[in-house]
Amino acid sequence: MRWDNGAEVWVNRGAGDWAVAEHTLPQYGFYGRFPGGEVAIERIDGAVVEWSKSGAALYVNAREAGRVIRFPGGVTTDSAFRREGDKSTPLP
Repeated sequence: MRWDNGAEVWVNRGAGDWAVAEHTLPQYGFYGRFPGGEVAIERIDGAVVEWSKSGAALYVNAREAGRVIRFPGGVTTDSAFRREGDKSTPLP
């Protein structure tokens, strides 16, 4: 879907994974981008994860306790958010 403000969203309603805009969407996963941010439920390293970012805010969730997932930009979570690197570095 596309909106007048430039926002775009892809939703996978199929049974298999779907590759779109450099993201792998599992069944019922989605990827959206809009002016100033992005949001997704996607597959990374075989795990279904969720994340969103907008401005200086970043949310990530690996959805699997004890499994460490490295998100793009060097952010790592194992069901609790952990940021790597210098805290003065802008969010990815």
